[in-house]
Amino acid sequence: MSGSGFTQFIPLILIFVIFYFFLIRPQQKRAKDHKAMVAALKRGDEVITAGGICATVERVLEGDKVEVFVVRWDYYLFLIINMIHPVNLIQD
Repeated sequence: MSGSGFTQFIPLILIFVIFYFFLIRPQQKRAKDHKAMVAALKRGDEVITAGGICATVERVLEGDKVEVFVVRWDYYLFLIINMIHPVNLIQD
């Protein structure tokens, strides 16, 4: 009788394992990569904001803020670092 109780939990355990490998683990890796990118930000780096605006980093402020310059509008913006993504240059 006790063996059948354990077999009822096998599908639940399998679902948790699948969620971990397909959802939780990739999200943790993505967050780690983004944190490393933020730590490496410096003046002159090109970034894209969450709204799709291309800008250049002017300075990284204390905490989680960054000042960027938008060339198209000749305008400075202060953003939270989590709102930007690096521009990946494809090299042959």
